[in-house]
Amino acid sequence: MEQRSDRFTLRIARLAVLSALPAIAAASSPSSTIAHLPNVQINAAKVDASGNIYLAGQTTTSAGSGAAYIARLSPNGTTVYAVTIGGSGSSTSAATALDIDSAGAVYVAGTTTASDFPVSAGAAQSPGATAFAAKLDQKGNTLYSALIGGNAKTQPRSVVVNTSKELLVSGQLTTGAPPSVALALFLLKLSADGGQVVAGPQGVGGLLAADAQNNIYVAGVPIGGSNGPPATPGAFQGMPTPSYCGCPFLSYPCGGDQFVASLTADLSRTRFLTYVTARYGAVPAYVAVDAQGNVLIAGTTNAPSYPTTPGSYQPNYTAANGTVLACGPPIPMEVTSPSGYVTLVKADGSGLIFSTFLSGSKSDSISFAALTTAGIYLAGQAGSVDLPGFNGAVPSQCVPVGFVTRMTLDGAAISSSRTPTGTSVAYDSTTGTLLLVSGNDLLRFDPSQATSIACMLDAADLSPVTAVAPGELLSMFGRFLHFETNPSAVTISPINGSFPVKSHGLGIVANQTPAPLLYVSEQQINFQAPYEIAGSPQTNVTVTYSDVNGNSVSDSRTLKVAASNPVAFLAQPSIVNQTFPLALNADGTVNSQTHPAAAGSVVTIFVDGLGLTSPPPGTGLVNTSPPSVLNVPLVVTPYCVGTFCNPAPAFVSASSLVGSISGVTQVQLHAPANPRPGFAFRAIFSLSAGSTAVRDTNLSFWVQ
Repeated sequence: MEQRSDRFTLRIARLAVLSALPAIAAASSPSSTIAHLPNVQINAAKVDASGNIYLAGQTTTSAGSGAAYIARLSPNGTTVYAVTIGGSGSSTSAATALDIDSAGAVYVAGTTTASDFPVSAGAAQSPGATAFAAKLDQKGNTLYSALIGGNAKTQPRSVVVNTSKELLVSGQLTTGAPPSVALALFLLKLSADGGQVVAGPQGVGGLLAADAQNNIYVAGVPIGGSNGPPATPGAFQGMPTPSYCGCPFLSYPCGGDQFVASLTADLSRTRFLTYVTARYGAVPAYVAVDAQGNVLIAGTTNAPSYPTTPGSYQPNYTAANGTVLACGPPIPMEVTSPSGYVTLVKADGSGLIFSTFLSGSKSDSISFAALTTAGIYLAGQAGSVDLPGFNGAVPSQCVPVGFVTRMTLDGAAISSSRTPTGTSVAYDSTTGTLLLVSGNDLLRFDPSQATSIACMLDAADLSPVTAVAPGELLSMFGRFLHFETNPSAVTISPINGSFPVKSHGLGIVANQTPAPLLYVSEQQINFQAPYEIAGSPQTNVTVTYSDVNGNSVSDSRTLKVAASNPVAFLAQPSIVNQTFPLALNADGTVNSQTHPAAAGSVVTIFVDGLGLTSPPPGTGLVNTSPPSVLNVPLVVTPYCVGTFCNPAPAFVSASSLVGSISGVTQVQLHAPANPRPGFAFRAIFSLSAGSTAVRDTNLSFWVQ
C-alpha cells in the first residue's frame, strides 16, 4: 500500500504542476524600466516636446505621512531634479495633478494636512485650506506655492496651464472626515504669479483642457445626483431628467450625468454646455480638444443607451447585462456592467462627430486616453477575454487585466489590444510610447509591439503574483511558440536529474539566470523561479523564443522578490471562507466527502514557494529518494468563528516530494478527532511558514 501511495502522490503533484490549463499576441520586447523610484507614489505625469518626463506624486513612509513629490527626468530616466513640498511632523501632502508649459515650468496641485504648509510671499492663501497649487521652474525651484479652496476639504483632480501661464485647477469639495461625502465641484484660475484666484461658474468642474485661444474645456459629472449646470441653447443634450435605480422606496440616483462644457479664458461666460449621458450615467477619464475645437472624451459607462453614432467602431452595447428579481415581492430589476466609451463632441456642443463603446461581453473600463496624431490611445481594465483587439490572446485566468489599444481618429477601428504591466500615466510623442507606473517603477511601453505575456500566475493556486519567492513555480499565459505539427504542447521531463532550461528554442531567464521549464505550449509556460534570485529586491523575468518567421521575440515582467511566498496546491476553486487543497489520505486516495480521512490518520497536502529551506534546494533539480525532511517551522492555526474553533489537524512533518522538482513540499498532518462520530466534517485551518502565512487561508479536508 505504501508503494501505491508514493506513486499516486507523485502523479497527482506532477499533474498539478505540469498539466495544461485552459488558456490562450506574438511579441517583441515592448516594455522597459526607465526609473526605479523607491518610497514614491506617482499620481500624474507629462512628457514635453523634447522627451523630458515630469512626475507628480507623494513620498511614502511606514508611518503614512509624506510630502508632495515633483520630479523631472531626462528621456532615458535620469533624474534632473526631484523636490518635495510639504509641512512638518506627521502631516501628509500629495501632488495629484500636473501640467507643464512651453518653457519647461511645472504646475502642480494637490492636497495637504499640514498647518505649516509653505506658502510663498505674495501667493494666494485661503484660510483653512486643505489644497495647494505650485509652480516650479526648469531647475525645480519654487516660483510660487499657494493654498486654495477654503474650509471645505478640497481635492484637486485636474490642472491645465494656458498660454498666459495662468493655472486652472478643478476637482471637488468634500466633507473630509470619513465617510467623506462630496459636496460640490469647483473650478479656479490662478494668476501667473499665483497671487490672485478667480472662481468659475457654480456647479462646473472636472477634467480640464485648453485650446490655443485659452478657452477652457471641462468634462464632469454633477455631485451625488444633484441638479447639474444648465445646458446652453442648441446643445446636443439638455439637462437629463433624474433617473433612479433600486427598489421602490429604496431608490438611488442611477449614476452620474456626464456634461461637457467650454468656457471663455476669464471663466466669465459659458461658450457651450451639453450633456452626453443616458440612464446609469457615464464617468469621463479624459478630455482633450483637437485642432478644430472638437472635444474628445473617454471613460466608462453602465448605460446600454449611451449615445453612439452609426459607423463607429462599436455602436452597440455588448457588456454583460440582464435582470434580477429583487425588492421583496419579486420585481425585475435591470443589472448592467461597465463598458468603455470614446466620444468626439462637435466644437459648438451641438452634436457628436462620432461616439462608440469599447467593451467585450463582460465588464471593461477606460481610465486613460491620449489624443495624438497617430490615433487615440486608450488604456484601462479588461474583465472580458473577448475585449476587442485581444484576438484570443488573453485566457480567463488572466482577467481582470490591464490593456492598451489605439483607436483611429475617426473612431471607426482599433489596433490589437496589448496587456502591459502597470498603469498608463502619459504619452510620449517623441517616441510614440506610453509611460506606465508599476509599483515604484516607471516603465516605457511601445504599443506598436505585441505583448507575448498576458499574465503570470502561481502554478499551484492560479492566483496573480506581484512578488515571487526563490524556487516558486509559476505559470505564464499568453501566446508564444508556433507548433506546426501536433502535439501542440510539451510536458517536459527531467534530463540527468534536472529540468532543462530550453524547449523548442524557448527559454526564460530571471535576473539573467535560466529558469527550468516544466511545460510549454502555444498559450502557457510552467517554470520555476531560480533560487539564484534570493537576496535581490526584484527580478526581471524574460521569455525569449523565435516566431513563425524565425525572428527572435521577447517579453518581460518585473516582480518583487520575497524571501518566501508559500502557496498550497489547490484541487478546486475556493469559495467564501474555504480553500480546497489537493489532499491525499493515508492510503493514497484523494480526500473528499465520499473518501474522508480517518481521525488520527495522516493527510498529505502540497505547498511551494517556501524559498530557501534547509537542506538547501537546487534550481531545477529533481527531488530524490529518500525525501529530505525540511527544517521549516510550519504552524497550524484553527478556523474560529467568535469563541468557537473548528477541530484542526496537527503538524507532523514537511519534506521534499520525491520525483518532483525542488521546491515542491509535502506537508503531513494528523487528522483531528471527529466531534460527531458517524458524520464526516471539514477540518478547516490555516498554515504559516515561520512568520509568513500560506496565501491560501482556511484550507480544509474531510474527516470521518
